[in-house]
Amino acid sequence: MNLFNYINSNLAKLETSKFDILYVYSDFRELGKYKPSSLSKRDFLRQVVQILLQNVSTVIIPTFTYTTSGIFDVKSTPTRLGALNAHFLEESSIVRSEHPLFSFASIGAHSKLIKNVGKSAFGIDSVFERLLSNNVAFLYMGRPVRLGNTMVHYVEQLNNVSYRYEKSFGTRVYENESFIGSNYSAFVRKRDNLENSYEFSFEKATQELFKKKKVKEARITNDFSNLSLIAYDELFKELNTLINMDKSVFLKFPL
Repeated sequence: MNLFNYINSNLAKLETSKFDILYVYSDFRELGKYKPSSLSKRDFLRQVVQILLQNVSTVIIPTFTYTTSGIFDVKSTPTRLGALNAHFLEESSIVRSEHPLFSFASIGAHSKLIKNVGKSAFGIDSVFERLLSNNVAFLYMGRPVRLGNTMVHYVEQLNNVSYRYEKSFGTRVYENESFIGSNYSAFVRKRDNLENSYEFSFEKATQELFKKKKVKEARITNDFSNLSLIAYDELFKELNTLINMDKSVFLKFPL
Protein backbone atom coordinates (compact mmCIF):
# COMPACT_ATOMS: atom_id res chain seq x y z
CA MET A 1 0.00 0.00 0.00
CA ASN A 2 1.20 3.51 -0.83
CA LEU A 3 0.69 5.31 2.48
CA PHE A 4 0.95 8.78 0.96
CA ASN A 5 -1.78 8.04 -1.56
CA TYR A 6 -3.87 6.51 1.22
CA ILE A 7 -3.52 9.60 3.42
CA ASN A 8 -4.15 12.02 0.57
CA SER A 9 -7.19 10.22 -0.80
CA ASN A 10 -8.77 9.84 2.63
CA LEU A 11 -8.12 13.45 3.58
CA ALA A 12 -10.19 14.28 0.50
CA LYS A 13 -12.94 11.87 1.60
CA LEU A 14 -12.93 13.40 5.08
CA GLU A 15 -13.24 16.85 3.45
CA THR A 16 -10.35 18.39 5.32
CA SER A 17 -10.12 21.14 2.70
CA LYS A 18 -13.26 22.69 4.21
CA PHE A 19 -11.08 23.81 7.11
CA ASP A 20 -8.28 26.37 7.34
CA ILE A 21 -6.38 24.75 10.22
CA LEU A 22 -5.73 21.15 11.24
CA TYR A 23 -4.80 20.36 14.84
CA VAL A 24 -3.06 16.99 14.50
CA TYR A 25 -2.87 14.10 16.96
CA SER A 26 -0.54 11.43 15.61
CA ASP A 27 0.76 7.98 16.42
CA PHE A 28 2.71 6.17 13.71
CA ARG A 29 3.14 2.82 15.43
CA GLU A 30 0.93 1.21 12.80
CA LEU A 31 0.84 3.74 9.97
CA GLY A 32 4.65 3.94 10.07
CA LYS A 33 4.86 0.29 9.02
CA TYR A 34 3.81 1.44 5.55
CA LYS A 35 6.76 3.84 5.22
CA PRO A 36 8.57 3.31 1.89
CA SER A 37 11.91 1.62 2.64
CA SER A 38 13.68 4.05 0.32
CA LEU A 39 12.81 7.03 2.51
CA SER A 40 14.53 8.13 5.69
CA LYS A 41 12.34 8.75 8.72
CA ARG A 42 12.85 12.50 8.33
CA ASP A 43 11.89 12.52 4.64
CA PHE A 44 8.89 10.32 5.37
CA LEU A 45 7.60 12.71 8.03
CA ARG A 46 8.31 15.71 5.83
CA GLN A 47 6.15 14.25 3.08
CA VAL A 48 3.34 13.65 5.57
CA VAL A 49 3.48 17.33 6.55
CA GLN A 50 3.51 18.39 2.90
CA ILE A 51 0.41 16.31 2.21
CA LEU A 52 -1.37 17.95 5.15
CA LEU A 53 -0.44 21.42 3.91
CA GLN A 54 -1.82 20.58 0.46
CA ASN A 55 -5.23 20.23 2.10
CA VAL A 56 -5.24 23.14 4.57
CA SER A 57 -3.32 26.38 5.00
CA THR A 58 -2.04 25.68 8.53
CA VAL A 59 -1.12 22.66 10.64
CA ILE A 60 -0.80 22.77 14.42
CA ILE A 61 0.65 19.98 16.54
CA PRO A 62 1.21 19.70 20.31
CA THR A 63 4.86 19.80 21.41
CA PHE A 64 4.26 19.35 25.12
CA THR A 65 7.34 19.10 27.34
CA TYR A 66 5.77 19.26 30.83
CA THR A 67 8.69 21.42 32.01
CA THR A 68 7.55 22.16 35.56
CA SER A 69 10.81 23.73 36.78
CA GLY A 70 14.12 25.08 35.51
CA ILE A 71 14.20 26.49 31.98
CA PHE A 72 11.99 26.01 28.95
CA ASP A 73 13.49 27.31 25.71
CA VAL A 74 10.96 27.82 22.93
CA LYS A 75 13.62 27.13 20.31
CA SER A 76 15.47 24.18 21.80
CA THR A 77 13.54 22.27 24.47
CA PRO A 78 12.52 18.95 22.86
CA THR A 79 8.98 17.64 22.99
CA ARG A 80 8.13 14.54 24.99
CA LEU A 81 5.55 13.45 22.44
CA GLY A 82 5.85 11.43 19.21
CA ALA A 83 7.87 11.34 16.01
CA LEU A 84 5.80 13.81 13.98
CA ASN A 85 5.71 16.22 16.93
CA ALA A 86 9.51 16.11 17.20
CA HIS A 87 9.88 16.51 13.45
CA PHE A 88 7.90 19.75 13.49
CA LEU A 89 10.51 21.27 15.80
CA GLU A 90 13.22 20.53 13.23
CA GLU A 91 11.49 22.64 10.57
CA SER A 92 12.91 26.16 10.22
CA SER A 93 9.54 27.65 9.30
CA ILE A 94 7.67 26.57 12.44
CA VAL A 95 6.22 28.88 15.05
CA ARG A 96 6.10 27.56 18.62
CA SER A 97 4.05 28.83 21.54
CA GLU A 98 5.63 29.68 24.87
CA HIS A 99 3.87 27.62 27.53
CA PRO A 100 6.54 25.51 29.29
CA LEU A 101 4.26 22.54 29.93
CA PHE A 102 1.83 22.69 27.00
CA SER A 103 3.47 24.25 23.94
CA PHE A 104 2.37 23.91 20.31
CA ALA A 105 4.17 24.14 16.97
CA SER A 106 2.58 25.39 13.79
CA ILE A 107 3.38 25.62 10.09
CA GLY A 108 1.43 27.71 7.60
CA ALA A 109 -0.44 30.94 7.03
CA HIS A 110 -2.14 31.17 10.44
CA SER A 111 0.82 30.07 12.55
CA LYS A 112 1.05 33.32 14.48
CA LEU A 113 -2.31 32.48 16.06
CA ILE A 114 -0.46 30.38 18.65
CA LYS A 115 2.18 32.99 19.48
CA ASN A 116 2.27 35.21 22.60
CA VAL A 117 -0.44 33.23 24.34
CA GLY A 118 -1.75 33.76 27.85
CA LYS A 119 -0.02 32.12 30.80
CA SER A 120 -2.87 29.74 31.61
CA ALA A 121 -2.56 26.58 29.48
CA PHE A 122 -6.32 26.02 29.36
CA GLY A 123 -7.66 29.42 30.35
CA ILE A 124 -8.08 32.92 28.94
CA ASP A 125 -6.09 33.57 25.77
CA SER A 126 -4.83 29.99 25.66
CA VAL A 127 -4.30 28.21 22.34
CA PHE A 128 -7.53 26.32 22.99
CA GLU A 129 -9.52 29.54 23.37
CA ARG A 130 -7.87 31.19 20.37
CA LEU A 131 -8.73 28.32 18.02
CA LEU A 132 -12.46 28.66 18.61
CA SER A 133 -14.33 30.17 15.62
CA ASN A 134 -11.25 29.88 13.41
CA ASN A 135 -12.42 27.06 11.13
CA VAL A 136 -10.29 24.37 12.79
CA ALA A 137 -10.58 20.59 12.79
CA PHE A 138 -8.86 17.90 14.83
CA LEU A 139 -7.18 15.24 12.71
CA TYR A 140 -6.26 11.99 14.44
CA MET A 141 -3.59 10.10 12.49
CA GLY A 142 -3.14 6.60 13.85
CA ARG A 143 -4.40 7.66 17.27
CA PRO A 144 -7.84 6.37 18.30
CA VAL A 145 -10.34 9.06 19.29
CA ARG A 146 -11.15 7.14 22.49
CA LEU A 147 -7.67 7.93 23.88
CA GLY A 148 -8.78 11.49 24.46
CA ASN A 149 -8.33 15.11 23.55
CA THR A 150 -6.57 17.82 25.57
CA MET A 151 -9.45 20.20 24.87
CA VAL A 152 -11.17 18.40 27.74
CA HIS A 153 -9.07 20.39 30.21
CA TYR A 154 -10.13 23.66 28.60
CA VAL A 155 -13.77 22.61 29.02
CA GLU A 156 -13.11 21.47 32.60
CA GLN A 157 -11.55 24.82 33.48
CA LEU A 158 -14.32 26.73 31.78
CA ASN A 159 -16.78 24.81 33.97
CA ASN A 160 -14.60 25.06 37.10
CA VAL A 161 -14.72 21.34 37.94
CA SER A 162 -14.04 20.44 41.55
CA TYR A 163 -11.39 17.79 40.84
CA ARG A 164 -8.85 20.15 39.24
CA TYR A 165 -7.22 23.41 40.26
CA GLU A 166 -5.03 26.09 38.70
CA LYS A 167 -1.37 25.65 39.58
CA SER A 168 1.49 28.00 38.69
CA PHE A 169 4.99 26.82 37.85
CA GLY A 170 8.23 28.72 38.35
CA THR A 171 9.72 27.52 35.05
CA ARG A 172 11.65 30.31 33.33
CA VAL A 173 10.76 30.66 29.65
CA TYR A 174 13.31 31.86 27.08
CA GLU A 175 13.38 32.36 23.32
CA ASN A 176 16.59 33.19 21.44
CA GLU A 177 18.26 33.81 24.80
CA SER A 178 15.64 36.43 25.66
CA PHE A 179 13.72 35.94 28.89
CA ILE A 180 9.96 35.86 28.22
CA GLY A 181 8.49 35.17 31.64
CA SER A 182 7.66 32.64 34.34
CA ASN A 183 4.71 31.56 36.49
CA TYR A 184 2.82 29.95 33.65
CA SER A 185 -0.03 27.80 34.94
CA ALA A 186 -2.14 24.75 34.15
CA PHE A 187 -5.44 23.34 35.37
CA VAL A 188 -4.11 20.17 36.99
CA ARG A 189 -5.65 17.15 38.66
CA LYS A 190 -6.04 17.14 42.44
CA ARG A 191 -4.16 14.29 44.12
CA ASP A 192 -5.31 14.61 47.73
CA ASN A 193 -8.38 12.35 47.57
CA LEU A 194 -7.59 8.77 48.61
CA GLU A 195 -11.03 7.58 47.48
CA ASN A 196 -10.85 8.92 43.93
CA SER A 197 -7.73 9.48 41.81
CA TYR A 198 -9.76 11.53 39.28
CA GLU A 199 -8.28 9.40 36.50
CA PHE A 200 -9.18 10.60 33.02
CA SER A 201 -11.49 8.73 30.66
CA PHE A 202 -12.76 9.71 27.21
CA GLU A 203 -14.90 6.60 26.70
CA LYS A 204 -18.31 8.19 27.35
CA ALA A 205 -17.46 11.19 25.22
CA THR A 206 -16.26 8.96 22.38
CA GLN A 207 -19.49 6.97 22.42
CA GLU A 208 -21.54 10.16 22.18
CA LEU A 209 -19.38 11.61 19.41
CA PHE A 210 -19.76 8.53 17.24
CA LYS A 211 -23.43 8.16 18.13
CA LYS A 212 -24.09 11.72 16.95
CA LYS A 213 -21.87 11.19 13.89
CA LYS A 214 -19.52 14.01 14.81
CA VAL A 215 -16.50 11.91 13.78
CA LYS A 216 -15.57 11.19 10.17
CA GLU A 217 -13.21 8.26 9.98
CA ALA A 218 -11.20 6.02 7.67
CA ARG A 219 -9.00 3.16 8.81
CA ILE A 220 -6.69 0.49 7.41
CA THR A 221 -7.12 -2.20 10.03
CA ASN A 222 -7.77 -1.81 13.77
CA ASP A 223 -6.57 0.62 16.45
CA PHE A 224 -3.71 3.01 15.60
CA SER A 225 -4.36 2.85 11.86
CA ASN A 226 -7.12 5.45 11.63
CA LEU A 227 -7.59 8.87 10.10
CA SER A 228 -10.36 10.60 12.06
CA LEU A 229 -11.68 14.15 11.70
CA ILE A 230 -13.72 16.22 14.17
CA ALA A 231 -14.63 19.87 13.71
CA TYR A 232 -13.06 21.88 16.54
CA ASP A 233 -16.09 24.02 17.38
CA GLU A 234 -18.40 21.02 17.19
CA LEU A 235 -16.23 19.08 19.63
CA PHE A 236 -16.19 22.02 22.01
CA LYS A 237 -19.98 22.25 21.98
CA GLU A 238 -20.37 18.50 22.54
CA LEU A 239 -17.86 18.34 25.41
CA ASN A 240 -19.35 21.40 27.06
CA THR A 241 -22.84 19.89 26.82
CA LEU A 242 -21.64 16.57 28.26
CA ILE A 243 -19.95 18.08 31.29
CA ASN A 244 -22.99 20.19 32.07
CA MET A 245 -25.09 17.02 32.06
CA ASP A 246 -22.59 14.95 34.07
CA LYS A 247 -19.69 16.46 36.05
CA SER A 248 -17.98 13.04 36.05
CA VAL A 249 -18.18 12.45 32.31
CA PHE A 250 -14.40 12.77 31.82
CA LEU A 251 -13.49 10.64 34.84
CA LYS A 252 -12.92 6.89 35.03
CA PHE A 253 -14.62 6.79 38.40
CA PRO A 254 -17.59 9.08 39.24
CA LEU A 255 -17.35 11.82 41.85
